[in-house]
Amino acid sequence: MKPPPRIVVDPDLAPDVRALLVEWENARFKLHELRDLPPLPEGEAGERLPLVTPKTMAVVGLQVVLAVVLAVAFGWSLFLPLLVIPLLTGAGMVVWGLGPRAARDRVLAIRRAYDQYVLASDLDEESRELLARAHEAVRAVLRSQVHADGTLDHIRNEVVLPRAEWEIASALRGVSTLRARHPDLAGKAVGDAGRTLAATVRAVRDRVTALEAYAEQVKAADAAALLPGQHSTADLDTLTAQARAATASLRQDVQLPELS
Repeated sequence: MKPPPRIVVDPDLAPDVRALLVEWENARFKLHELRDLPPLPEGEAGERLPLVTPKTMAVVGLQVVLAVVLAVAFGWSLFLPLLVIPLLTGAGMVVWGLGPRAARDRVLAIRRAYDQYVLASDLDEESRELLARAHEAVRAVLRSQVHADGTLDHIRNEVVLPRAEWEIASALRGVSTLRARHPDLAGKAVGDAGRTLAATVRAVRDRVTALEAYAEQVKAADAAALLPGQHSTADLDTLTAQARAATASLRQDVQLPELS
């Protein structure tokens, strides 16, 4: 069995948050695992820390007052040189706090996106296998030559296929959660819960199979495009027609683009 992707992210998330989640999950060294970071409590916005904190303002203000006192005591000619000290102190405290501030902002962004990513560890074995198949099919299409050269509508592909993978991953997370909570439902289609679970698994399998059929036809078209001397124009037309047929069922759900 091929390993599933380490993380699948909701394509509706902002690109910088998606990139942060992928980078965090794939990092070799990290302080926390993603699922160790709890979601923000309902109603809590998780405000970003100000660039200049109250502590910084208090320290700088105290030094300015001290500079004024010394200037009154020893002459105002000392005020401007003394003023350099609080300015440098304030700047140093701001720079010193940039690292912790950025780290806190990253953690807040991850906590806000708590339910908008799926990890391999969220899935049971069967679900991981299905997700691995879906991921492999999506990757095969997006890495194909006919995708790169525009024979496929690559812009729509790059939007539609990640969404299909995300929807599959989300459904599989729900399936895995239900199986973990109700192990007695495994392999049974009895009762409302059992029938719902079985129907969901069938639907996911159908979508994965449709993705794989699409990927296989894209691979065939790719091979024909890369070896034009071994394939006639009729061969290419046939492969294009087969690709359209293979995606017919999938497009009903995700509007998969056709080969042109």
